[in-house]
Amino acid sequence: MMKLSLLVLAMVADAAKVRTGLQLSAEEGEDPCPKGLTNRFPDSLPKKIVMVDDENGGKAMNPMDSVFDLEKLRAALKEDPEWKIGMPWLLKATFTSDSQVPRTFGFASGDTGDGFLKITVPAGAQEVDIQATDTVEISGDDVEFQYKHPALWTSGKIVMSNICLAPRSCDNFECPSPAMKKKGTGVFGFSATRCCEMRMCADLDNVCMPESMYTKAANFSEKKGHDNSTCCSPKYCPTDLCKDDTKWISKGDVVLGSTKEECCERLECASYTCSNPALMTKSPNYNEDGTPRYGSTDDECCAGKYCKGFDCQPSTDFGLRAGAANILGNSRDVCCDVKKCDTFECPNNTMWKPNPAAVVGSTMEQCCTKILCSSYTCSKDSLQKKPGEAKLQGSTDEECCETKFCSSWQCSDPSKWVHLSNQHGKTNLDRRGFSDEECCDKRSNRRSHRRPTATGIDAFGFACWKPVIRPPSGRPRKTSRPFRAAPKSNAARRSIVTGPLSG
Repeated sequence: MMKLSLLVLAMVADAAKVRTGLQLSAEEGEDPCPKGLTNRFPDSLPKKIVMVDDENGGKAMNPMDSVFDLEKLRAALKEDPEWKIGMPWLLKATFTSDSQVPRTFGFASGDTGDGFLKITVPAGAQEVDIQATDTVEISGDDVEFQYKHPALWTSGKIVMSNICLAPRSCDNFECPSPAMKKKGTGVFGFSATRCCEMRMCADLDNVCMPESMYTKAANFSEKKGHDNSTCCSPKYCPTDLCKDDTKWISKGDVVLGSTKEECCERLECASYTCSNPALMTKSPNYNEDGTPRYGSTDDECCAGKYCKGFDCQPSTDFGLRAGAANILGNSRDVCCDVKKCDTFECPNNTMWKPNPAAVVGSTMEQCCTKILCSSYTCSKDSLQKKPGEAKLQGSTDEECCETKFCSSWQCSDPSKWVHLSNQHGKTNLDRRGFSDEECCDKRSNRRSHRRPTATGIDAFGFACWKPVIRPPSGRPRKTSRPFRAAPKSNAARRSIVTGPLSG
């Protein structure tokens, strides 16, 4: 029956562990102390303590009653070198409670103190790990672990197991300041005083860097410190380092450094305004490679507006000055000169001539006057002025003259020549010429001066005799009879004229 009751209690305890989610105790055989601590709980004392087991005749407890055997506890702790007043220790254990109220335990600290390393076990706790940390307040000769409160405890047992009593180790302590370092391993304590010591500058790596900003302090090898501010002497920027550089500006005289990059700020053209926007344009804020354009002057950040790109208007009266590509300007007054006709060359000197009265101008109409054929004299007697000479431009035979009509020519010898002024050429215009050969027809001793054609019709439209062909016998034989074709119209007659008749 007893075994069955214990089994049921164990099952209830396991269920409580799952239900509450509380931290459970270490398994039997495992070190109950936190990592890095050495358990100093006396081996002579039981590993499990059952208090007020009223169901099995356990005695009741009053406040200040001892929980551990006094002799065994004091014998162990008075020999422990770390159990000293002021040393930090830890008490940790696993508790299971049937009590209906919380109950507190702890080490006595003398007649007036409330104790130290106190643990309060919650009512109904099941396999709960509870720990306390504190400094020792009593020597090993007088040490005692007691039930503290509430008052008389008569029922509801509490089981205490997996007990750890250990001095706290500096291995688990973090020094509170970067100026400190741990004294080493195996040191007991849990305070900066016990676990830490000040760092020495000589023990530091990469201190007083960069060298452009810091130099080692005079007593560097003996000096306590942990960084540049505690181990080094600062180098402050020279006030004139960036003074004459238009691409840098000083950060001030309380800045650490000795180079332009440390002591000065880059001046970007993006924040610069050209001194004369009328004559300058802002250069791009970034170079072609994407880097910022630096500077604080017109030369560095601006591009001049040169006259070579200026449009002089009106273009008929104004033009760019000589050397405009090197003249800084953006106005007609600066960039342009008045165009004068004395520098203009008339494009066709046979039709135009400079106008002596013209001063300002750059066009043919402004600077030149027309040369009219009316003022020209043809170079040959065979030539005459073209029609409309009063408006026709030119000063050459080709531009102003044409060959005269035959109607104005008189044959030199009427006995030898017959005038052809009534004849017409291929273009149905009056025949042109100014000579006997061009305008007259030679007279002939033949019966008729008319010239036969291949068709037997002369130039005047009359029939001609065909030539006589003599046979081999030597007798002439007529091959055709003379006939007289009906006269054709004057228009038809003119249409068959092919040129001057020859005798």
